[in-house]
Amino acid sequence: MKGVVLAAGIGNRMKPITEVMPKPMVPIANRPVLEHVVRGLVAAGVEEILVVVNYLEAQIRAGFGDGARLGARISYIRQENPKGGTGAAALLGEAFVGDDPFLLTFGDLMLSPANYGALVESYRARPTSGRITGNWMDDPSQGAAITIGDDDRMVRIVEKPPRGTEESNWNNSGVFVFRPAIFEAIRRIPLSPRGELELTAAIQWVADRFGDVTVYRLRGLWSDVGTPAKVLVLNHQILSDPDVGVPVVRMDRLPLGAEVDATSAVAEGADLDACRVGDYTCIAGGARVGPGAALRRSALFPGAAVGAGARLEYAIVMQHARVPDGAAVAGTAQEPAVVL
Repeated sequence: MKGVVLAAGIGNRMKPITEVMPKPMVPIANRPVLEHVVRGLVAAGVEEILVVVNYLEAQIRAGFGDGARLGARISYIRQENPKGGTGAAALLGEAFVGDDPFLLTFGDLMLSPANYGALVESYRARPTSGRITGNWMDDPSQGAAITIGDDDRMVRIVEKPPRGTEESNWNNSGVFVFRPAIFEAIRRIPLSPRGELELTAAIQWVADRFGDVTVYRLRGLWSDVGTPAKVLVLNHQILSDPDVGVPVVRMDRLPLGAEVDATSAVAEGADLDACRVGDYTCIAGGARVGPGAALRRSALFPGAAVGAGARLEYAIVMQHARVPDGAAVAGTAQEPAVVL
């Protein structure tokens, strides 16, 4: 089975991070979101992958290349108009997948990786026109609410239903297996009020025509990586709960003189002086922390630098950005401070 990953979007809600980095390259647990996705697909046997790109695509291409280091075979296609909608992006995969069922997902999702394999296996056990995924949410109004009927069949999927009107708490999780009939559906649906081709409308078209679209209920972690706050929230969730199954990148032996809390993760290639790394902090490879610095509930991206004696709390230091010696950088859980 082949895979198509949609990674062309601008990520306005993730600003200011996405002013200098595409959202799929944002590190979670010291690994880019898109790398978590690709590793999950490869483990599920989906090794031939097309990545749809546009915004800051050179970083994605340089970061992943042909995919060989991850056991994948990655190719790329550019979506000329990333505002054309999710359906328009998915349509770019038609020639790549040919006549066979394929897995479609987004490049900004974090989920317990075992779900990829479970979805593929459940589809193979019961092939249909499509198998979508759902996760339970108290309020699915910002996603797409799914109504599930008997035998796991999808009845309705409604994009961003007004709060209080949704028929269920099951939310579209953004991971799918489709037969190529989805491409015919995308061509037939009208533009949404936003002027886009919405993938959810195409899914409804397939469900209405064939009556066999089913829903796989995700287990464990699911989250989009939509805002700077989500970066720290996800790091905390993954570091505090090994049961979610997301691998954490850590160096084998910490440098002498550095004090690192057990809930934090320092990747190979990071350079730590005699500093204090407090709770739920992720430091990526290539980052540097100077002597006397203290960090907690923060994230350092590759190449970030924190000067001597600096203090960070609820902060994100971007790739190749520097916090000066003695500086104090403090955000909140809801609004982390972002150093560009």
